[in-house]
Amino acid sequence: MEGTVKLNTLFFSWWYKEGQQKILNYIKHYFAYLADKMSVKLCFTTLFSIWRNDTQSAAYGSSLQQRWQAFLLVQTSRLIGFMIKSVVIIMFLIAASFSGIFFVGLLLFWLAFPIVIIFIFLSGLGLLVGLL
Repeated sequence: MEGTVKLNTLFFSWWYKEGQQKILNYIKHYFAYLADKMSVKLCFTTLFSIWRNDTQSAAYGSSLQQRWQAFLLVQTSRLIGFMIKSVVIIMFLIAASFSGIFFVGLLLFWLAFPIVIIFIFLSGLGLLVGLL
């Protein structure tokens, strides 16, 4: 009987300590992977930069019209870059939100699972009939 008690103690110790830490570690790595895959850091640091450097600069001594066209092209490229990078950041936030909700549910399931199994086992034996 003493070996069974020790085994149960070891199981619950692993389940609520090491197993939970492994799940939290996995969640942390998943969010880091998601942020890396969607290049969120790069999008934030280059949010107002020119999109793909597809711009033409007006050469020194060019006409006012050419300089104005080059300026408009640069600003349009910045606007396109801002919009695309903003969409990527918003998509990351949506994906991270859904993933966060899923992982909270997974963690709650992980914490409740042994207790639910014990409750089902005891109710199957009829030991909980008087308690309910």
